[in-house]
Amino acid sequence: ECRKSFAGLYPHLADRLCVVENLLDPGFVRRQSELQDVSRELPREEGVTNIVSVGRLSYPKGFDEAIRACRLLLDRGYRIRWYVVGYGEKEKSLRALIEEHRVEGAFFLLGKKLNPYPYMKACDIYAQPSRYEGRAVTVREAQILARPVLITNFGTAGSQVENGADGYITPLAPEGIADGVAYLIDHPEVCRSLSECAAGRDY
Repeated sequence: ECRKSFAGLYPHLADRLCVVENLLDPGFVRRQSELQDVSRELPREEGVTNIVSVGRLSYPKGFDEAIRACRLLLDRGYRIRWYVVGYGEKEKSLRALIEEHRVEGAFFLLGKKLNPYPYMKACDIYAQPSRYEGRAVTVREAQILARPVLITNFGTAGSQVENGADGYITPLAPEGIADGVAYLIDHPEVCRSLSECAAGRDY
């Protein structure tokens, strides 16, 4: 999708383009995920779904939309905790939005972590609520860790996951994100299927 977009802008270069995927070491990701116990920061509680997102606190990553989706889910009676690993220029405005939507007990900005993988491994659902991406490395890393992945329908989403197989694509809006999370919570067999598919693939 990135290649097609570039070639659309520069058609005279189309025959000179080569796609090189992000280079990832699945063994490294898995080993790093075992190095830290994050149960204090991501406590397990019966009936509560832990959602994790990783990324820079910036407009493209859509964490403001995730906060609004969190409010919708709470209003529908879902018991969730949504954790965001990362830092960036939008932290102050996101904290204000968390307060505005009264989700302080359900939406948490954990800040910068040198090793995000234990947090990703500890989640029930990995969510990427981005407005746009090229190829989200964190999504691949979550798939390597065999987590159920939910992403929004940004421009390259279809080349990021196989919808319904190793990930779930949901509309890019608070309602769409909330509906997608709710669907995965209500259908644990789908989460298991997404995890098993991801675990069986070579990323």
